[in-house]
Amino acid sequence: GSIYRSAEACGCLEIVTTGITPHPNGNGSEKLAKSALGAEQILPTKHFATVRQAMEYLKKYRPNVMLVGMETTERSKLYNVIKYPGREAASSDKLIVE
Repeated sequence: GSIYRSAEACGCLEIVTTGITPHPNGNGSEKLAKSALGAEQILPTKHFATVRQAMEYLKKYRPNVMLVGMETTERSKLYNVIKYPGREAASSDKLIVE
């Protein structure tokens, strides 16, 4: 669910899931709905059985899109320090909630 919320906040076009990852209208959708807080209904989602199938789809239909994998490795960067195309970021001290 947090991936859906983060992706929506960052202006992602869609979420691509693979394997046993919970996704809307699939396995784990009830649990996902509770943690995604509605973001799973806003963002289009494509689900594939394998990573290879997902990568083939992305190469064909989204050749110019920045691909972001959410994983913890030695080369990982915090998602909030990456400059994402398409959406202006504002720090929380500049946001005004009415």
